[in-house]
Amino acid sequence: MKFCISADDGGLHPKIDEAILIGVSNKIISEFSIVACGKNFLKFTENLRRENQTEVGFHACFTDGEKALSGTSFLTDKNSNFISKSKLILRSILMPTKVNDSLRLELQMQIAKIQEQGLTITHMDSHQHLHALPFFHQTFLEISHQLDVPIRIPKIISIFPRVAAVPLSIFSKVLHRRCEINSIPYYFGVGFEHSGQNNQKTIGRYIEIAAASNFEFFCHPGTSNREIEEKYSHWGYNWEEELKEISICLSGQNLPSKLNEL
Repeated sequence: MKFCISADDGGLHPKIDEAILIGVSNKIISEFSIVACGKNFLKFTENLRRENQTEVGFHACFTDGEKALSGTSFLTDKNSNFISKSKLILRSILMPTKVNDSLRLELQMQIAKIQEQGLTITHMDSHQHLHALPFFHQTFLEISHQLDVPIRIPKIISIFPRVAAVPLSIFSKVLHRRCEINSIPYYFGVGFEHSGQNNQKTIGRYIEIAAASNFEFFCHPGTSNREIEEKYSHWGYNWEEELKEISICLSGQNLPSKLNEL
C-alpha cells in the first residue's frame, strides 16, 4: 500500500461521514474505511456512489455498543449490542472458539453488506484495532486471504508511548510475523499514540514517517455536535481539530515530495 492519509469509522455517525467527505473532496484524505453496522452506513454509501467513490476499506466492528448484524451472539449482550472491549477480551480468553465462530459470521455479514452496495473492498482494519489482538489473528488472516486485500498492522513510533500502545506494539509484531509466514498482504499504519487528539506537531511527525516509508497515517475526523460528543465521549476525541490540523500541515511549504501525489 502506498503512502496515504486514511480516515476510520465511515458510516458510524453522520458527523464523522460529513468530515470524511469534506476531507476527500479537499484532497486531505485519500483513503477511508467503513463500518457496515454503523447507523449511517446506508446514507454514507449512497453519498459515496454519488461521488463515484466505490473503493473502500473494511473497518471491522465488533465492540463498543454498536448493533451486530448477526444478532445475539458471544460478541453481544442480550440486545445484540456489541459488548465492551474488556468484556470481549475476557470472553475470548474463556471461550475462544465460540467467540471466533461468532466473529466469523459477523464479519462475513458485514462484508456482504458492503459488497451489496456496489463497493469494492481494497484493504481492511478494525474498530479499536481489535484485529491486532492475538485472540483474533487467525480469523482476520482468513478474511484477508478470502478478500485478497492487505490488513493494517498498527505501528508504534513513539519512544515513550502511552501505556495502551505497549501491548499493541507487541501484538502487532506478532501479527506481522504471522502475515509473513502465511503470505498475507499487509501494510503499516501510524497514528495510534495520539488518536483523536493530534496537533500540528504530532501530525507532522506521523506524515513525515508515513511518507518516507510508504505507511498509512490513519486519523479520526468528525464535525462536532452534542450527539456525537455524548455518544462517544469515552473516546476523548477532538473531532473537528484533527481534520483542521491535517489541512494546516498539508498546506505547509516543506512537505515530503510524496504529499504532492495526494
